[in-house]
Amino acid sequence: MTTNQGVAEIVPEGASGREWQPEVREETTEVLATLGITDPDDQENLLEDAVSILARSVPVPPNSGAQSVTGLAVGHIQSGKTSSFTTVAALARDNRYAIVIVVGGTTKPLFRQSVNRLDHDLRIHERSDRAWMPIENPGPEAADRIRGPLQDWRDGDRAQTVLLMVMKNHVQLRKLSALLGSLDLEGIPVLVVDDEADQASLNVRVKQGEQSRTYSMLLEVRSRLPVNALVQYTATPQAPLLISLIDALSPDFARVLRPGHAYTGGRTFFMEKPELIRIIPPSELPITENNLAEPPTTLLEALRLYFMGVAVEYVRNGGNHPPGNRSMLIHPSMGVLPHEQFGHWVKEIRNLWLQCLRAGEHDPSYQEMVEDMRATYEDLSSTTNDLPEFAECIRWIAKAIDRTLVTVMNASQVRGTPNLQWNDRYAHILIGGEVLNRGFTVEGLTVTYMPRSRGVGNVDTVQQRARFFGYKSGYIGYCRIFLESEVAAMFRSYVEHEESVRAELVKHGSRPLKEWKRAFLLDPQYKPTRTNVLGLDIYQDDFATKWFSTDAPHRNGDAVDENLGIVESFCSSVARWVPDVGHTERTQDQIHLVAEVPAVDVLSELLAPFLVVDTADSVGFTGLRLQLRTYLDDHPEEQAVVYRMSGGRYRTRGLDVDTDKIENLFQGKNPLTGPVIYPGDRRIFDDQKLSIQIHMVRIRGQEAHVAAIGVRLPSAMSRGVLVATES
Repeated sequence: MTTNQGVAEIVPEGASGREWQPEVREETTEVLATLGITDPDDQENLLEDAVSILARSVPVPPNSGAQSVTGLAVGHIQSGKTSSFTTVAALARDNRYAIVIVVGGTTKPLFRQSVNRLDHDLRIHERSDRAWMPIENPGPEAADRIRGPLQDWRDGDRAQTVLLMVMKNHVQLRKLSALLGSLDLEGIPVLVVDDEADQASLNVRVKQGEQSRTYSMLLEVRSRLPVNALVQYTATPQAPLLISLIDALSPDFARVLRPGHAYTGGRTFFMEKPELIRIIPPSELPITENNLAEPPTTLLEALRLYFMGVAVEYVRNGGNHPPGNRSMLIHPSMGVLPHEQFGHWVKEIRNLWLQCLRAGEHDPSYQEMVEDMRATYEDLSSTTNDLPEFAECIRWIAKAIDRTLVTVMNASQVRGTPNLQWNDRYAHILIGGEVLNRGFTVEGLTVTYMPRSRGVGNVDTVQQRARFFGYKSGYIGYCRIFLESEVAAMFRSYVEHEESVRAELVKHGSRPLKEWKRAFLLDPQYKPTRTNVLGLDIYQDDFATKWFSTDAPHRNGDAVDENLGIVESFCSSVARWVPDVGHTERTQDQIHLVAEVPAVDVLSELLAPFLVVDTADSVGFTGLRLQLRTYLDDHPEEQAVVYRMSGGRYRTRGLDVDTDKIENLFQGKNPLTGPVIYPGDRRIFDDQKLSIQIHMVRIRGQEAHVAAIGVRLPSAMSRGVLVATES
């Protein structure tokens, strides 16, 4: 970063050769100060991400003609995506974008949360310069207000930036479209931010060849904007990445956002600190088979942990209300009735415990309560080393319980979803379902009780329930997460999947996203996202302990020649080939040469450059190489066993008349019955190592001589992969 007369310049990675370079001016620097990010590295990362996003959007001044760019900003759950798009919005103002549109919130609480944050971070109502003209859910009636600032921008003045904040539903988007259609926007750069872009925005009727209403209206809004950049923000990018590449919302570029150093996400909870995860036994799940008549034992445990943590803060503040908030989230199901049941239980438990604590130390119920709380105190002591004395905590536990506000957050209530006021109380217990799911921030969340099942196994849906992620490093020892066992296993699996997606996007760099091979790790028992938005064909597998082979290596003459050269070069580079061990009566075709080679060399010098032109082979080969590469990143010392089948001599094989693939690439067992002389090619491998077979094949009835490859990964390399391709 260099600073010259108050203008900071950051050259984003991969931005060389672009038509413009955003400048960081006073609006952006003031927003960064307002956000209160004290770590210099965190602030630098936030700014670099914002500059990179805007640099890959439409330039200012815009080129002649209509321009439309779609970007994808990939964050983490509860990591500060709002701070990112607020910074991008400020940067857009600094660089003469006249209009910023923020589309977000499918519910009123989420929309209000987004509006309040923008108001605070942009200091809209605290400043006198009227830099922003905020309008919520605008319609055609707002046209006269907007025309003035637009003309000022055209005249070269530093005018107000119009900030349109729109709830994400087709009704509000239709009103917005009508407004934009009444304005002259030719040559006016517009930034559109789609918050939680994988929800509602995408076409859920793509399988029927139709357009869903919100998707259709979002496209109509963009059609009103001759010069626009749409930036999709999400922590679960599976759906935007897996829609058809020709879809209007398929991103042109992606930026992986970096969370702050204090962020605690999936890796923290499920890999580094698994002691914070508690499993709810099947008998305590709120399902029909159980017919729970009383509060589950694990719910009582969770409540004690939460109240003890609140009591600790009251001790530290001398009995006064502590700053900030501490919260507990209970998320039992999608349905409304379980929320009411859990709300009733929590209130009953609270009243009962208060009676016990107020009964006096000579009452047996008081003594029993204290002993239960002592066990809870010891539990917290195992993960935090700064607890006050137990006697002090128990002295304030009744106040902690009494001062906690319990709120059932159901959208179906007569007056709608409660508008939670965090400043009213320090301690909150929230009970609800979808309204507390995607995008909702639970302030100071320490204890989560979530007895929900994994459902159909869509990883992005389950990941969005992780409201317990966030900036919690300062009080991580007070956090406890209660989950059903399959959900906990799914979260653990998701950590690897999430890191794989981000790593592959980072490796792709600044190249157009439509050139990216959509391949990443994912356990085959899970789905990446809901199927009704998928526009790509999805292939999932685990290649360990089975053979993968290239069965159509003959279809492209250039690829045939290239692969023969790759195989010859690789085989020549191996220092020592020796005959493999086997029965003395084997034929020449059944005697192979074998060598042990570093697996990283096999990947880089043989598998990576090897060309596969058949679509089915290519998809599988992409997944296999990803699975192997991911393992070798952690185990670079791994060795591979490579076989030159038949010592490198050509075997003759025919082609299947229906599939045009090689028939019987792998030679079979000999003889079929009786004592085994040759077990068959599929039995030629090292069970503990990566095994490669190089087959030289003469196509029967043709002059073609080709090289084919068989690959077998050992069980130690087992992990699921997903590859997506256009139909």
